[in-house]
Amino acid sequence: MVDYVSKFPFKKRSIWPHLRATELLESAHLRHCIVGDTVAQVLGSPALVCALFIAVADEQLEDGRRILLDHGYHGKPQNLQCFGHSEARENPGGWPGHTFSSPVSVEPSELDVMLVPASSWYLDLSPTSFAAYTFLHPDTLCRFPTRRFYINALICGIAERFDTPGLNCSITLYLQVQYAYVLGVLPEKFIALLPEEDQLFIELFDSALFARRKVCTEWKKIRDGKQTVDEARKRIPRHDLRLAALKMKRQRHQGIVA
Repeated sequence: MVDYVSKFPFKKRSIWPHLRATELLESAHLRHCIVGDTVAQVLGSPALVCALFIAVADEQLEDGRRILLDHGYHGKPQNLQCFGHSEARENPGGWPGHTFSSPVSVEPSELDVMLVPASSWYLDLSPTSFAAYTFLHPDTLCRFPTRRFYINALICGIAERFDTPGLNCSITLYLQVQYAYVLGVLPEKFIALLPEEDQLFIELFDSALFARRKVCTEWKKIRDGKQTVDEARKRIPRHDLRLAALKMKRQRHQGIVA
């Protein structure tokens, strides 16, 4: 079932020629979906596409690499320096997986196509999950994740990685940016239908700034069935509410003095 469609004619987008890569994977019946800036843009965000990210089921990643090579894509080193982090123990050079330049006939040819393992995007692309939570954009063979599936994966990625030593913080930051892009275009009525733990994360991650690590920790406990949402809410310090109360009190005092 189609979960969303591009508001701008999909095949008129500048990225359209590059999406041939995902159509090749679809034709080969590989479990995959588009992720990253392209998803945010299709959802209505003004995000610029820095690369075409395609998450592929981990065990099918090498099959995906061979398919693109067989169809004229050229393997290349990952040259997006913004994803590198030399001090990281995990993927210091950037995203795991394979990077390609498009065939010569595709313009603009500067946009890289990146096949990354689904696990690096915290997506479960097992056969059952793949069938339930991904879909083809109308009139194309371009496969996207459903919004609920995708926002949950982004939350999971942030919660697992936030402030964790040794991880590539550039990758973590990119996931946070994608989370912000997507959250910025999701309707409130849609967010209200998300699982309670995801609603709690969305409510507090950006408001309880001094307790972000605690928000991530408590979200994981809820996910793992170790506590309820109400219990987690009591454990998360709300310095933001205290500051707001102090600010209001000060404003009232100034009003009285004036």
